[in-house]
Amino acid sequence: MMLAIGFSVIGFVGTTIGEIIKAVISRQREFLADASAVQFTRYPQGIANALKKIGSRSEGSTIKSSSSSTFSHLYFADGVSDFWDNLFSTHPKLDERIRRIEPRWDGRYITETKPKETPPKKKSKAKREIFGAVTTSAIIAAMQQIGQPDERRVEQAHALLDTIPASLKGMSENPLSAQAVIFALLMSRDKTTETKQLASVAECSGVLLKQTQLALASMNALERNAHLALMQLCITSLKMMSLPQYEAFRTCVRELVDADSRISLFEWSMEHLVLQPLDIVFGLAKTPKEVHTHIGAVREEGALFISVLARVQKRDDISAEAAFNAAKKSVGATALNYTAHDTHDYKALNRAVASLQRARLGVRKKVLDMALAALEHDGRVSAEDLELLHAASATLRLPLPLVENEIAR
Repeated sequence: MMLAIGFSVIGFVGTTIGEIIKAVISRQREFLADASAVQFTRYPQGIANALKKIGSRSEGSTIKSSSSSTFSHLYFADGVSDFWDNLFSTHPKLDERIRRIEPRWDGRYITETKPKETPPKKKSKAKREIFGAVTTSAIIAAMQQIGQPDERRVEQAHALLDTIPASLKGMSENPLSAQAVIFALLMSRDKTTETKQLASVAECSGVLLKQTQLALASMNALERNAHLALMQLCITSLKMMSLPQYEAFRTCVRELVDADSRISLFEWSMEHLVLQPLDIVFGLAKTPKEVHTHIGAVREEGALFISVLARVQKRDDISAEAAFNAAKKSVGATALNYTAHDTHDYKALNRAVASLQRARLGVRKKVLDMALAALEHDGRVSAEDLELLHAASATLRLPLPLVENEIAR
């Protein structure tokens, strides 16, 4: 009897110490997760606000099961609550987590309220002008905040997303219908080519054909300037596909692009905005190694890339060269020379881009600065220019946030 009691005491003490160690390690892991979230998003206010919203919920996270304590360290929130909560809790208190991110927090949580549904208003001429062209200062400000979005930029992005029809926005949230939205964006205005493209989609999937036709029916209500935002919404959902699904989607996109036996600038931008990032996500391509340490190492490739952008913007070599010279002057890259180039020779352009992708961060930022300078040489950046700029930024692994014309203020 005494031996059994002794083993019970030893077991109790050992279990208690084990639970304490588990709780301490788990709490520190939560703090580390918060710190990592702040590090990678560079948006501490957003992380703090998310925790404040969680704290305002009254439901709680307690799991009513006899085995809940066994797996408590694996939960997203504190699933066990008892008298020794502070000692055995596997998750730190929300207040403590918030104060570590926002030391001057006033202790108030954020209570979410459902927005009142209002009938859609007809866009005024002034509102359309907001999305008609983007000012250079807005883009420069956005470029300076790459990886560091503030609340105003988030609000502007929401304003832009509100211009997307609800039907298309809903389709972008599902991996299957998101594919159809991308297909619809690639559809040609030429009826013969469109018929050929729809046949390619039908060979891919009958369900996708119906979804694509539904998306096409809503495309007339989509503003030209919202194409980029819709595309980026779809990418999030497309990442949830399986590898075989993505490979089939990728093949179909290629067939749609090749339907008219030529590649347009929009199709080139689409490839670099959608397929290239997804290729890395699904393991079909690797992130290029950074080997070029200065702009001189990619002088010819950089000159070709900026020359094409300038040529697309200006349509003639004389004006394009002037835009090119302004671009290289803006970053002090005087060794670069304008290259008269066929803007439809995308193979040469892709080779230049592949080389630029292997440049160091500082070099890639300099190339992106030149791209902006070339595109805004006339003082305005159109929707097509903005798509090209986003394609360039995605290619150079410097994702640019959505920007809105500052005329709105």
